[in-house]
Amino acid sequence: MKIAATLALLSAIANGQQVGTNTPEVHPPLPSQTCTSSGGCKTENTKLVLDANWRWTHNVGGSTNCYTGNTWNSALCPDPATCATNCALDGADYSGTYGISTSGQEVSLKLVTHGPYSTNVGSRLYLLEDDNNYKLFKLLNQEFTFDVDASQLPCGLNGALYFVQMDKDGGKSKYTSNKAGAAYGTGYCDAQCPHDIKFINGEANVKNWTPSKGDPNAGSGQYGSCCAEMDIWESNSISQAYTSHPCTVDGQTRCSSPTECGDDATNNRFDGVCDKDGCDFNPYRMNSHNFYGPGSNFKVDSTKPITVVTQFITDDNTANGNLVEIKRFYVQNGKAIDNSAISWTGIDPVNSLTDKVCDQAKTVFGDTNDHSKKGGLKAMGDALKKGVVLTMSLWVDYAANCLWLDSTYPVTKNPSVPGAGRGTCATSSGVPADVLAQSGSATVKYGNIRVGDLGSTTSVTPPSPSPSTPSVTPSSSPAPITDAPSDSPTDTPSDSPTDAPSDSPTDAPSDSPTDAPSDSPTEYPPTDAPSDSPTEYPPTDAPSDSPTDAPSDAPSDEPTDSPSNEPTDAPSDDPTDSPSDSPTEYPPTDAPSDSPTDAPSDQPTPAPSPTAPSDSTVPIYYQCGGINHKGPTQCAAGLICKEWNEWYFQCIAPESTFPSTDSPTDSPTDAPAEPTESPAPTETPQASKHTKKPRTPKPTKTIKPTKVPKPTKKPRTPKPTNSPSEVPTDAPTDAPTDFPTDAPSTDVPTDAPSDGPTDSPSDAPTDVPTDTPSDEPTDAPSDAPTDAPSEVPTNSPTDASTEVPTDAPTDAPTDTPTTIVPTSAPANGLLSFEAKLDGIYLNGSPFIFKGANYFGLETDISVPHGLWGGGQSTTIAKIAALLKSNGFNAVRLPFAVDAALSNKAIDPSKIVNEVALLKQFSGKTLSYFDVMDYTIKTFADNKIVVLLDAHVLTGYSGITDLWYSSSADKDNFENAWKIVANRYKNTWNVIAADLKNEPHGSATWGSGNSATDWNQQALKIATTIQAIVPRWLIFVEGVAQSSRDQAAYPTFWGENLMDVQRAPITLPVANRLVYSPHVYGPDVSSQPYFSASNYPDNMPNIWDLHFGFVNKKYGPLVVGEWGGKYLSTNDIKWQDKFASYLKTNSIGFFYWSLNPNSGDTQGLLADDWNTPRTDKLKMLSVFKGTAIP
Repeated sequence: MKIAATLALLSAIANGQQVGTNTPEVHPPLPSQTCTSSGGCKTENTKLVLDANWRWTHNVGGSTNCYTGNTWNSALCPDPATCATNCALDGADYSGTYGISTSGQEVSLKLVTHGPYSTNVGSRLYLLEDDNNYKLFKLLNQEFTFDVDASQLPCGLNGALYFVQMDKDGGKSKYTSNKAGAAYGTGYCDAQCPHDIKFINGEANVKNWTPSKGDPNAGSGQYGSCCAEMDIWESNSISQAYTSHPCTVDGQTRCSSPTECGDDATNNRFDGVCDKDGCDFNPYRMNSHNFYGPGSNFKVDSTKPITVVTQFITDDNTANGNLVEIKRFYVQNGKAIDNSAISWTGIDPVNSLTDKVCDQAKTVFGDTNDHSKKGGLKAMGDALKKGVVLTMSLWVDYAANCLWLDSTYPVTKNPSVPGAGRGTCATSSGVPADVLAQSGSATVKYGNIRVGDLGSTTSVTPPSPSPSTPSVTPSSSPAPITDAPSDSPTDTPSDSPTDAPSDSPTDAPSDSPTDAPSDSPTEYPPTDAPSDSPTEYPPTDAPSDSPTDAPSDAPSDEPTDSPSNEPTDAPSDDPTDSPSDSPTEYPPTDAPSDSPTDAPSDQPTPAPSPTAPSDSTVPIYYQCGGINHKGPTQCAAGLICKEWNEWYFQCIAPESTFPSTDSPTDSPTDAPAEPTESPAPTETPQASKHTKKPRTPKPTKTIKPTKVPKPTKKPRTPKPTNSPSEVPTDAPTDAPTDFPTDAPSTDVPTDAPSDGPTDSPSDAPTDVPTDTPSDEPTDAPSDAPTDAPSEVPTNSPTDASTEVPTDAPTDAPTDTPTTIVPTSAPANGLLSFEAKLDGIYLNGSPFIFKGANYFGLETDISVPHGLWGGGQSTTIAKIAALLKSNGFNAVRLPFAVDAALSNKAIDPSKIVNEVALLKQFSGKTLSYFDVMDYTIKTFADNKIVVLLDAHVLTGYSGITDLWYSSSADKDNFENAWKIVANRYKNTWNVIAADLKNEPHGSATWGSGNSATDWNQQALKIATTIQAIVPRWLIFVEGVAQSSRDQAAYPTFWGENLMDVQRAPITLPVANRLVYSPHVYGPDVSSQPYFSASNYPDNMPNIWDLHFGFVNKKYGPLVVGEWGGKYLSTNDIKWQDKFASYLKTNSIGFFYWSLNPNSGDTQGLLADDWNTPRTDKLKMLSVFKGTAIP
């Protein structure tokens, strides 16, 4: 389900800062324009990319956090180079996890985003020229224009748009160990030389890493990342500023010593290579108190959208000259508004920045003139001449509460002192916990980005400057600053707090203003994200001493310890290494699988929970205890601190208020909603939506309440550290019987049943009867339709039916649900399926697949998920009974190629609920095929057929684009299928093979290139399988690209069957081919057609184009995957429309997924693994799956 149009980097090569494949990286479009005086403006197809520090960082091919809380995993990251080799950056779910959305030429950044597994704070984005390169802006003798809406940003927030001198490719070509590059937002630098950046110059910043004392998610390494920074716009609705930050180095430079980095902790702030304070122009600070603010009494009204124009003037009026002036004007309500003039004695009454103005302001404000020392505007201009990268962010400031931007700073100064007053916010304002709790929905919007010749980017003429004549001396009293202390000292820092904390934060930086925390302050990652799932809080390693994103003009006395960008302590479901400015997407911090300090690697990590707010009591659903928990432990009134396991205690209502998970009620209710006022930080983010391979938290005892994080689309389960050694496969090659001959005789019959499986195996789990539920006929269709999908009580499927709510979406298919229709019994106990042009047939009668995907065998733990014990788990028998009672007749079981080739040993602790299976293998080694045999047989007992799916090369390494990789032989897929086909050729309910999951990337269809042509390879593998088991149906998925224009035909991975019409497949055994696209909606990833004015009515034509034409012309279609959360209006519309499309065209399907732990789609079960999602089952109940005899 990954997007073809993105063609993001493929699976990582094992020798450097890697690329993860759990979540596809799909860059949101944000068109921009380049203008000329003579030719007007031309639109460019630019895009956005999220900073690498925000991303989940995990072991290559797995889901173990490389960084958790504020520490690195010492096993994976013993040194910078090894860590870069072992760890990968994953893709991002921009809207679902980070609150980033685009519409036309505008991008919206939300402060707090609550995902299914996380709460994310803030973000940092860069503008891309294409998918692999940042757009470089060369600004001399040019003007840069953009629109901004900062109306929702209160005191304490900073919506920043600025330029930094990063490498165009993110350092990928300069540092060969950096395999991610600009495509994954690497290479950040700014004038604060931030130490919180997790990877610098292609290596991990682990050397001398020091966790922050004040923030459990923040830390700083020995190295900083320095470069020139031009802050175009740092603002909220109260104040705004633009600032020049020159450096003595050219481009991104790694600093390694306190002197070179200019660390505050060692009093070296002005000894470094960059000007951290900068030279800023804040109208309020320049003594113009009625120029910018909320309301019509201000010349520029911040309650309305504003067009901001910045001009870079050179000494010779050419792009080759030296920068001598930075001018500013605004456009609002169609009128140009000139910048305010400076009104302090001792500074020229002008309205722009020049070296003279900077020098004068430093003198009048009493600040160190590091701007001049670092080369002034000429040095700034040299960087702008070579090219700089556009950066946009939103953050809270843990270092100085944004007081350097909107209040009196330092707070000890008298606001009447020149330069001390920066805005009207109280000096007590801006505390991150308060801002997040009170303004979590705050959003900033940037758009209509244009660059070009002076005067070419707007239709209005800049007004001529009219500086005010009177100037106020330092002794006179300026207009009162509300809430600003009147008796503070006269010292006044420069415009904004310093952003680059030194290796160790200092409490009181120098008086001279330091840059606002480098944009990163509020973006730290959540502190307790479970190790397995990235948290969406700002990265946990947000710079402990210097926010990386914070604007560079923060005053120097601002504390350097914890940039606001870092998440406070919300666990992150996403990687923990997001930069200070960006939320961390780390996997959950609960119990990193390989980090003994957090939790034994072989112990499942509990589901992450939100971190407690800053007060002394813990609210409902927040963590209150457990090994390594350092936060509050006292629950709020009326709550108890419940121990789910030794690693995780949680505040919940008394047990009596929770319905039993062992026997769901007839009408399950949603899990109690988390308090809306709770601070953003703590639900750990989970894998971004369209990963399509589940990232599940370690299976064992997860938190009980139904609101539990879910892994996105395919679980990332931590690898058991003490897994038994692999066992060579013993699958017989001749003719396995009904169930493989090497399966334990005590539970699995060795002979194929003459007329189908027995209804109840003697050792079937005792808690779930294996007989067909009493309300479901087995031999003849029932005339009475079922009322609704049924919930299956944990003890008895016979009374599992429950009513479906009557308020299901009105545009969902309306046919009356019916029970499955049985067909005649198969001859010799084996089912005979045929795939004809007009559909699928079973034993000569029309057959419709109504199936679900049940994943887990393809993941690290190599067993179906949900069997791990504890309050939130189930059994395969319960799952099978639920499916059967709701009219499902099939299940798609993904498996891993490497596990099938090796028949690896299985850790019994991952499947503790299957008592009968464990009893059979007591004292013996449990193997991969033992578990698969048992799973298939349990479905057979419930008359459910199985489609086997070769999902991944290695479990769990993500989906490779081709059937091989740099580390896996081209014949591995085919060899695995030989073993699987021989093993299950006589197993009556195994009826089909899905040859490879989601070919994409370099995979082609009909190209003739044997290295990439999926059409050719599918035929080769199918021929091998048909020689062994000719009765199986062969499912062939599409690709994710074609010979057509990709921009015009964007598809999901496996969806694109457009080239079948010129290169169809013909199998050796006729009437067995089924084309099987994977189709997803807006919950999984954005596509241009989801934003069309006629959506969702436009979708049937798009589906026809991508794959629908195949049906009844080239062969039958069965959709192998489709689904979504079914919560948002857009997704409900999409699913209802697709369900109608399937029904109208008599197309069968396998819904993704049955499992609740698929983060971007959720499942047919609620988080407790027992309660059915009646809304989804109602939507699907209109389909008539044909009963299995």
